[in-house]
This record gives sequence, structure tokens and C-alpha cells, in this order.
Amino acid sequence: MARGRYRGGKPTGRRHFSNVDDLKAEAANEQEEEAKSGSKTRGEPGELPPSDSESGSEEEEEEVVKNKGVAGIIETANLNAKTSQNTKAKNISLDDLDEQEAPQLSRREREAIQAQKAKERYWKLAEQGKTEQARIDLDRLAIIKKQRAEAAAKREEEKKAKEERASSARGPVKK
Repeated sequence: MARGRYRGGKPTGRRHFSNVDDLKAEAANEQEEEAKSGSKTRGEPGELPPSDSESGSEEEEEEVVKNKGVAGIIETANLNAKTSQNTKAKNISLDDLDEQEAPQLSRREREAIQAQKAKERYWKLAEQGKTEQARIDLDRLAIIKKQRAEAAAKREEEKKAKEERASSARGPVKK
């Protein structure tokens, strides 16, 4: 019968932690070895170390290594290489903050902002009556106002005519 993921129980090996003193001693040894080796400098990540024949003669020109295919076009770097350290708030000056550019907006955000500005511009022009649609609407509104004024005048005339007919049907009023 299966008893879980591990056969024979969980792996319970002891972990080994380095002492701070050991780490410092290793770092000091590495620095001494670099000092002994002379003017050898480390290349960029991904580069091959120089051979003995190249390091001995500095007068010779460096050979250009041509990579085949896409590798010649695309420069690659070690993705596991240590990146720059984060800056602490106390080390940042106000001048540095001013020099930094505004954060780049995504395409959707830029398009949304442009659309909003275009809409505001359109409505501003529409209120002033400068757009084609606004002119058409204002013409239509003028026609409707005229029709309503004519209809109101016609109703007034009909009302007066009706009152005159009613007063003439009753006859003259005697006092």
C-alpha cells in the first residue's frame, strides 16, 4: 500500500551552514589569487576567458568572434548575473527624483487618455457650434422653435375666435 510521496520516509539529511569566518577567509583567498595573477581582468558574462597566448602579447589585435545565425545579431547576457542593488531612500537626493522620467504608460492607457481628450475637445467645439453635427442640431432646433411659436400663435387666434363666436352667439349684453 502506498504511503505517500517518499519511499522509506522523508529525506532528513542535516543541512550545512557556512561560518562567517570561513566566508571571509574564502573571499580573502580569492582576492589574493586575483592579485597574484596580475592584470587579468574578468570579461563580461558569457565571454570566454583569454588564452595564455592572447594575454602574453598585448600588441596583437583582438580577434572579432563572429557568432553564427541569430546569436550574431542578438546580444545575450547571463540572466543569473547579479543586477544592480536597490537604492535606499536615504541615498536618494531630490535632484535624482527630478531627473527620472515619468513612468511610461501602456498603449491602452495612452489610447484611453487620447480618446478622453478628443471627446472633451469635440464637446467644447460642439457647445460653440463649430462642429458639423452641432450646426445641424442648431438648425433643427431653430426650425422646431419656429414651428412651436407658429403653433402657439395659431392657438391664440383660435382661442380669440372661439371667444368671439361665443360672445356673438349669446347676443349683446344688456345693462
